[in-house]
Order: sequence, then structure tokens, then C-alpha cells
Amino acid sequence: MNVLVIRELTFEAAHYLPGHPQCSHLHGHTYFVRKLTVVTEKFVDLLEIKSVIRQFDHSLLVPECDLAFWQRFSGGHCRIRVFGFDPAPTVEVISERLLRLLLAVDGVVDAGFELFEGPNQGCRVASSRRLRRCVFEHLHCGPLHSEREERSRSDSRSCTERQPSY
Repeated sequence: MNVLVIRELTFEAAHYLPGHPQCSHLHGHTYFVRKLTVVTEKFVDLLEIKSVIRQFDHSLLVPECDLAFWQRFSGGHCRIRVFGFDPAPTVEVISERLLRLLLAVDGVVDAGFELFEGPNQGCRVASSRRLRRCVFEHLHCGPLHSEREERSRSDSRSCTERQPSY
């Protein structure tokens, strides 16, 4: 087994959360993928791992029910990469998609990372093909909080127990 560690990757994406009091309008974030750890059973090129994350760079993340609407605008002079998420593109749902894509890479056995939308709010996700489950921790931390304080404020739930954050 090999362990690949990437300290941080970023991607820029726009999204909206229907019905959310502050996030229902189209807006963008710099997403930070931090502490990406990938366990492999054979050689896996780091570029392949990075491309899983970077495919979302400069894209539009929308609720699955709105995907067809947004895809109509992609073409001609305007090319929009649109990804649909069910029920909506919250940081937890985006994390779950990224995790599933990482686990689909040939040779990857386990993976885990933190995904932040902006510098202070995000979640931690980890999975194991052997366990067939993922665990989320919601992280709300300011730049001055210690690692111990972050852990004490985390909210850990399995995927099946998780509800969207809006």
C-alpha cells in the first residue's frame, strides 16, 4: 500500500442553494481541498488524483433539478461546465461527490480530505472501500482557533444520517 498526501488544492466554482436565506442567489467560492490523503494498492499518478479535483475549477454547481436549464446556456461563445448535485451543491454534497470520484480512480483504496468553501467553513470526509461508508465532520473554525477547539466543535455524522446544511 502507498499513501499519497497533497497539502492543498483549490478550485473556483459558483453555486446557489435554493431556499437558503443567504445563499439562494448565484455566488462563487474558492474551494480548498486540504489534507488530501489517498491510499493506493498500486502506482497512481498524482496528476490523475489532482484532475479529479480540478475538473470542478471554473464551473457552475447546481441542484440536479436545474441542470437542464443551465446546460442550455453552454454553447457557442459561452461555454459553461455545469455539474448537477442532488439535492443541492452544499459543501457536504460536493465532498461526497469528490470522494466517490477519487475512489473510482483505478488503484485507489481509501481517501480522505477537508473541503472548505472559503477559509473558515467546511467539512472533513473520509471513506473506505472496505467499510463502504463515509463519515463527515462539519468544521466551523476561524484562523485563530486551535486544532483542539476545531475538533470539539465538530459535528460528526455518517452519510446516511447527514442532512443538507441549509
